[in-house]
Amino acid sequence: MNPTDLLASLREHAALLRGELDDETREEVVATLRLLHEETAAGRARGVARALRRLTRALSVLPPGHPVSAHLGGRRYATEAFRPPSAASVSGLIDILGEPPPDPGALLGAA
Repeated sequence: MNPTDLLASLREHAALLRGELDDETREEVVATLRLLHEETAAGRARGVARALRRLTRALSVLPPGHPVSAHLGGRRYATEAFRPPSAASVSGLIDILGEPPPDPGALLGAA
């Protein structure tokens, strides 16, 4: 897998992640995504690779059977075939994972 696949998996399973990650871990993931966005936008491949390793560590709390875990195990993103993700794809994930979860009562009209 490559970084684009990891980010696609995060996007696909964002709702699941929001429910499974505790607040501290989710904040770490979002902070790391912000760093990844910054490094990607600046075109700093080494910084992108470092941010991806940090993201992998933050997500290591997920159980082995989790859909995102398949994209984490033993992957090294600083290889010759490394293609950094787009800044836009990272920014979209920050928006998805960074906002607080909706109030279930508000969704039912009982706010």
